[in-house]
Amino acid sequence: MSAGRLVIQVGLPKAASSALQFWCDAQRTRLLAEGVDYPDPRSPHLMRKHSRLVPELLDGHADTLAQDVAASRSPTVLVSNEGFSVRYPAFSRQARPALIAAAGGRRITLFLISREPGPWLRSLWAQGILNAPMQGRPPMTDAFEAFAARPETQRMLDLPAVAAGMQAMTGADQVVQATAEGDWLGALLSLLGVAPRPDDAPPRAHRAAPAHTIELVRRVMAQAGDQPGPVRMALL
Repeated sequence: MSAGRLVIQVGLPKAASSALQFWCDAQRTRLLAEGVDYPDPRSPHLMRKHSRLVPELLDGHADTLAQDVAASRSPTVLVSNEGFSVRYPAFSRQARPALIAAAGGRRITLFLISREPGPWLRSLWAQGILNAPMQGRPPMTDAFEAFAARPETQRMLDLPAVAAGMQAMTGADQVVQATAEGDWLGALLSLLGVAPRPDDAPPRAHRAAPAHTIELVRRVMAQAGDQPGPVRMALL
């Protein structure tokens, strides 16, 4: 199918992405009836994001996305991976042509949800402390102030530059933005052309850990030496 649109929900992390993914996955039949295909995420864990998208773009291809788009008969295909907004500067040079080819002639639109900077930074820092690091990376044990001062953290705070960078990388026709504090679901449904319902309410996917728990984990992990994995498991 050559006509139509590919919508990619690109983040930000810790800004309603998981709630969006759970909602879209639970509403797949309804969305299909209204011309929107949210492909099976085929995720190895409980999260309902399209987890292969970002790793494949880092490697310079988009094979899973290409398969999903080619198999769809819906006017709109919607995929979601909040890691896109974090990792896109590291994508392979082949990522852009691979993504455009995977879209199969569909125009590409990005959907970006942001959040108030203060609470967002706190949530992002807590996630870095509590979650296991990506393979090959050390655990994150920075104090909040050091984390907030990191160049990569500061880059994410420049939302216009992030949106422009992702639009240039993908060749998207536009970046539609919403906020986690606002009606992001309404904005998404409007973008997709899906009629809202009075009972539409996305789930709350995560709840914040207490501040003292985060600080305890951070301090212990800083002393964990070369065995951070077992220490994290014992704590959490």
